Amino acid sequence: MKRTYLLVAVWAFHLLILILVACNNGNTKPVISTSSSKKCNVQLPSPNGLVNDYFQLFSRSEAKTLDSMLTHINAEGSVEITALVIDSLQLGSCNLQDFTLELANIWRIGDKHKNNGVMICIVPALRQIRIENGLGTQVWLSNEQTQNIIDNTIIPYYRQGNYFEGTKQGILAIEKQAHEKAGQ
Repeated sequence: MKRTYLLVAVWAFHLLILILVACNNGNTKPVISTSSSKKCNVQLPSPNGLVNDYFQLFSRSEAKTLDSMLTHINAEGSVEITALVIDSLQLGSCNLQDFTLELANIWRIGDKHKNNGVMICIVPALRQIRIENGLGTQVWLSNEQTQNIIDNTIIPYYRQGNYFEGTKQGILAIEKQAHEKAGQ
């Protein structure tokens, strides 16, 4: 009798594992969904630094340079910036704005009390870029200002194929805005 229960328990356990694997399609990465009623079904690993280039847009040297820049800027405390480069397929059914906002919240970009996080999300295949501001940064970096940084600082370099320099100059423009606010 005990043996029968043990066999049933083992069988149920194996069935549960098969169901979980089938539902997840064998993918062990977490699913990220937006706060809206529809799920984005986006799968990304946890952040591995301040520059997360899942599209391999930057060389290792460029990514390291950007990461060092961001580490220095973030240590100053007025703003915490991270950069993300993804393939368009990683957006799932999300638009870039919803995706970036949700991911910035999940990754907890910025200080919890200052809400000073800024996420730069680049989707080269769609030719899209988004700068997501934390609520605390919107006092000194409005959505209009971030759009100006994208249009007038980043995009001219991107049009020349120089994604590294465009991203670097965009980061410097955000840092400049943060310093101007801190100086007031």
